[in-house]
Amino acid sequence: MEEGSSRRHLKYLVAAPGGRLMVVLKYGRVTKKRYGREGWTCSFKVHVLGDDGQWNETRDIGDVVLFVGVNNSMCVPTRGRPEIEAGCVYFTDDRLSGVRKEFSSRVDDDDVDVRAVGVYSLKDDTVKKMEALGQEYNRCRFSSPPVWITPSI
Repeated sequence: MEEGSSRRHLKYLVAAPGGRLMVVLKYGRVTKKRYGREGWTCSFKVHVLGDDGQWNETRDIGDVVLFVGVNNSMCVPTRGRPEIEAGCVYFTDDRLSGVRKEFSSRVDDDDVDVRAVGVYSLKDDTVKKMEALGQEYNRCRFSSPPVWITPSI
């Protein structure tokens, strides 16, 4: 893969409150890190199904947040939930074996977060890692991918 390229993407279907359908596309790409080493990051695009039956890309999803991952994807209103950030995609890295296989020969484990869990801002096109999970989580090789748990939303 060339720097900044994205050959593959993952798709998630999400229903917003009120029934509006969204497709979330996750793109992975190789990045250059310090000292010429490679890393990995991702970005997202969101398409909303319009009344005309067409998918329209948007960077403004309103006062909701999207949670995406291999186990489940959902849309949650942010009103009354100051701990989550509106207009963002919270993601788990659900392509662990593919990422590990693709980069294992080229990248040191310390230089790429194959177990990344993060928050992508649609507005700013930025990714923040969820550091609260700790470094040991990112180094764990054989555990299952993280899941979203939503007690009585």
